[in-house]
Amino acid sequence: MSGQAEMDAAKVLEQCISGEVTEANALPQLLHLHRSNSKAVVAALSEKANAVVQQADAGAAATRAGSFLITVATFLDRENFKAAAADPRPSGNSKGAQKSKVSAPVEEVCRPLLDHILLLSGGKNRAAKDKVVRAQGCNLVAALAAAVPEHRSAEEKLVEFALDKVPSIREKAVRGLSGLLAGRSPSAEMALIARTRDQNTAVRASAVRGLRVSSSTAATLLERIDDIEACVRAQLFMRLADQPTTIEEFGPAAVARLVAGLVDRSSSVRGAAGQAVDAWTQHLGGSLNLLSRCDVTSDEALGEAAAAALAARFPEEGARVARLWLGQVTGKANAGTLPDGPAPVLLARLALASMGDEARDEVLDVPSLLQRTHAALEAASNPTSSPWQEYLLRQLLNVVALVDMCDEGLRRQVERLGEAVLFQAPPQKAAVAEVGTPAATSRMAQSAIDLGIVILRKCNGLARFQAQSAKHQAVESRCSTRIVLLVSEICKPFETAAADDDGEGDQSFTTRLSLQIQELNQATETRQQTKDNIASAMKKALKSEDYIQAQKLKEQSRKNEKELEGLISERSRLSEQRDGVCMRVLAIVTALLRWSNSDLRKDPALLGTLDQILLPLVSLPALSKEVEVAVVYSICLFCVRDGGVARSHWSLLLTLLRGLQAVEGQAKSSPEGAARVLCDTARAAVAARALADCARLHGGVLDRDEVLSAATALAAVPFSSRQAVHVARNSIFVRGREACRVVYNCPIVPIGQRCVLQAVSDLYAPQAAAGAGVNRRSADSFLSEFQRSEAVVPIAFGLLAGHAAGTQPLPPEAVLLLASSVRRRLQRSIPLGAPPPEEALRLASLLLQSAESGVRGRAQTQAAELVVRAAVTQWLHRGTPLPLEALISELGLSEALGAELLLETLSAFPEEANTREVRIDMTRAEVLMDLSSAAPRVMAALSSKAQQPNVSARKCLTAATNWLGVCEARADLLDGFLAASPLLSLAASQLQNGVGKVDSG
Repeated sequence: MSGQAEMDAAKVLEQCISGEVTEANALPQLLHLHRSNSKAVVAALSEKANAVVQQADAGAAATRAGSFLITVATFLDRENFKAAAADPRPSGNSKGAQKSKVSAPVEEVCRPLLDHILLLSGGKNRAAKDKVVRAQGCNLVAALAAAVPEHRSAEEKLVEFALDKVPSIREKAVRGLSGLLAGRSPSAEMALIARTRDQNTAVRASAVRGLRVSSSTAATLLERIDDIEACVRAQLFMRLADQPTTIEEFGPAAVARLVAGLVDRSSSVRGAAGQAVDAWTQHLGGSLNLLSRCDVTSDEALGEAAAAALAARFPEEGARVARLWLGQVTGKANAGTLPDGPAPVLLARLALASMGDEARDEVLDVPSLLQRTHAALEAASNPTSSPWQEYLLRQLLNVVALVDMCDEGLRRQVERLGEAVLFQAPPQKAAVAEVGTPAATSRMAQSAIDLGIVILRKCNGLARFQAQSAKHQAVESRCSTRIVLLVSEICKPFETAAADDDGEGDQSFTTRLSLQIQELNQATETRQQTKDNIASAMKKALKSEDYIQAQKLKEQSRKNEKELEGLISERSRLSEQRDGVCMRVLAIVTALLRWSNSDLRKDPALLGTLDQILLPLVSLPALSKEVEVAVVYSICLFCVRDGGVARSHWSLLLTLLRGLQAVEGQAKSSPEGAARVLCDTARAAVAARALADCARLHGGVLDRDEVLSAATALAAVPFSSRQAVHVARNSIFVRGREACRVVYNCPIVPIGQRCVLQAVSDLYAPQAAAGAGVNRRSADSFLSEFQRSEAVVPIAFGLLAGHAAGTQPLPPEAVLLLASSVRRRLQRSIPLGAPPPEEALRLASLLLQSAESGVRGRAQTQAAELVVRAAVTQWLHRGTPLPLEALISELGLSEALGAELLLETLSAFPEEANTREVRIDMTRAEVLMDLSSAAPRVMAALSSKAQQPNVSARKCLTAATNWLGVCEARADLLDGFLAASPLLSLAASQLQNGVGKVDSG
């Protein structure tokens, strides 16, 4: 009976797979057979699984059969579970109660079938060699593992499949592991975490979609938000949308980055991020609560992007928050109320910016806004204020800058607010190393003092960009004069108080403070020297057991220490006071330069700040590093704005840039030395950017020698300091074709060679050398950029010539790198400064002559072949007529080494002409016709040369084979020439000796 049931089950399976019976009819039949004899049905399914795995290479048919087996197994288990759940149980043991018949328990189908498929897949740590069989087994195991809970063997097998070398198998295994949500082990979780960094896109997407969000996986998931593929980023947000409560696992910076997914460049990612943000908003109770969890102050651009996206997605809540914090306030006490964080005002500001004019007028109340801004200014100017309070002030100032001033009274109130901002707002703080960088400049352009300048300009009727006219220039001059007068008012109270105390009215406030600080520095050094002397004397007294003298010295040490502490405290107080005034004045001047559209030659107040404020600040004694770099940055802004100022300060900028060479030898072990190096590097970076900007903007003012001096100074920067001037180095030569032609002349090429040599030395330094690995990555990046530059051909030719002559030896890797770079660049086109092909052949001849035995000799020979091919590409770019006749005639007269070089040259012509990398698409047909017509003469010359004893037979045969490929097949050529050619007999002899034993001599 069981054999008949098994035959019936196998027959039903076969009929359904072949299409004779529909699936809807086959499943009930199999269910009936299973309830009557479950073992027979499981045996039939196992037998069919054998055929499916063995015939995995059948393609779609095997895939359909495997899917049907999974469908049958899951259907039978599901229906049997339903029947068992609906089966009534006896209600008690009462005497009159009728007991219902309880059916025998039905065996599972998925579990034994999964065990059988695991055996077919090879078991633990074993797998089939054929990738098709492995893929089929992985597919079956992954599908059944989701239906069989807590099957450890299946999970371990899927973890093995997740490490397969075939991406499709890894993707199926990851999908199978993702389905084990109930009882996934830590090893399976670690396998999914590892697959999130897989090289295959589908594997990464499946791993991200199946990974549970927890404290241990939050960092791994967050890495994928910057994935290059949009589908992976979309799967991340879909995973997060399924678990909105896991938003607690992410920190403030991570939440801001996730919310910014609403403005992703891909529409699919934006849609998935919208679903996640909606789920988070519903979980947290509003978009404002979600924004409050974001870190909007560390990365302000990211925070504003997240807030703008939330304001656009939830406009009703944004309007409500804007009305609450920017609308009308009842009561004087409530007018100064500030939020507990920056999120409410940021959301209100961006929601207000997205509104129309009518809606904005309904929400915004300007008097209440000004009162709240004054309160924020007072809170931010407090020395004990939090950093976010200054951020809150800037948000309110941004809103004030949007206000339409419709009457004179409102304009005066806003103007007073702008002046108060210049007097009280804290200057934007930036590290010394960041001054002048694009990131620091962007932050400075949004500082409170910058916004104060913008507000004052708006009160004077000035926008950022306006057409130049006499009337507009007059308004600009009046505004600049007003702001410069405010700067003098900032220093006037200090100068008046100092003059009353000291009676020295002929010196400025900052000069007097600087002189006092200098005196305190000298006194501090004296006390420090006294402290060292007392310590030395005390050691001698204790060593000689003179305790009375030691006690006296101890009392002197206490007195000296007390005086030293007082001097240091006074110096710190004076330095803070002096630097505070200087930094505020410099911030106002630089902000005015950034936002003003005035002509400096027609604005005496603005131009006068250079001679009356900035240059005196440079000469102050005991100047702090921050103030020094800020002054240099302000002077550089003047140079960028005006060509005449740039020419007058050109030597200063070059001196600052060349200071990097002196910094290279300074010691960085002590704190003072490290601070000095950091300050010099920052000044040089600011000067380098100013030189590059001036060279691009003031082309009609600066002459050729000045631009060349800037280029020379930038090219001679030490390699370790290259990152400080990276942007300027890349942009200094962008002054049109004439400037590029000047750059590639001989004064610049040796400088480029020195930079490349330094990079080669750092890249190929021995591993054991001290500090060898420090600059290796930077050197590799530099050489990669050098290979893509336009100057690669002349510089590489010069270095290869020095190597061939023995004056500048290079490592074998560097020789091959330079030669391959020359060939790749010349394949595209002939750049400016490239030597002629004849000179390239002479260089290849020198490389062959100086080649030694061993690895260096082989590398040098390969480099010579690459240089020969570079020369051939130059001839191909120049077009017809090609110098084939001259090469043929010279081949007949050459001996040994010269013949080898000419054979390599002739052999390269057909290959390079047919290579797509050689960009001669417009003339390729004409070149190939010229080669075809010259092929018989070339082959005749090769035939005569092959008979000479000192010529390589291999190269003759290679060249003849290449030319035969472009030769037109004619009967006279085949019968008259090739039949009598010694090349055929030479090839036959080589074949008899063995293909791999071609004689080299």
